[in-house]
Amino acid sequence: MVARVAGAMGEALNQKGGKLKLPLILAGALLHDIAKTRSVREGGNHVAMGRKMVLEMGYPEVAWIVGSHVDLGPEIANTIDEATVVNYGDKRVEHDKVVPLRERFEALVTRYGKTAEDRVRFQQMYGNMERLEKQIFGRISLSPDDLIFMIERSAPVFWLKPRSSSATGSKDSG
Repeated sequence: MVARVAGAMGEALNQKGGKLKLPLILAGALLHDIAKTRSVREGGNHVAMGRKMVLEMGYPEVAWIVGSHVDLGPEIANTIDEATVVNYGDKRVEHDKVVPLRERFEALVTRYGKTAEDRVRFQQMYGNMERLEKQIFGRISLSPDDLIFMIERSAPVFWLKPRSSSATGSKDSG
């Protein structure tokens, strides 16, 4: 679902002049939680573990997205890039449903807000996400509520087109 949301946002932004790499968004969105189960089983930070795993596989651009999908830091940049789109997509998905930011953050606080410090951090992240949401939707012709409707009513979209044998550049050697 995160890939569907991030992909839809990337497509909408590109239609308004953005130059986002949709295959990179797809890869980052599909792999953003690659280490979540391992981190629960072994302990550790799933973001750092996932970033390291993907980096060791040789995909630094995807590792950058995996490594920044939870928190983009105290300030949201004015530039919307693939990592911010995946981060936003992750914050709009609760399990398998697209939900408003407020609902998603309420669930995050309930699940992970064990200390007062954790709850303050989630409040800060929520404020950052509200600013990012305004930036994104200020550039496209949708509202955050339209996103929910669009995703729930559409079939999954994948942005990688299959390559034909002539497009790969391979020649028969025999």
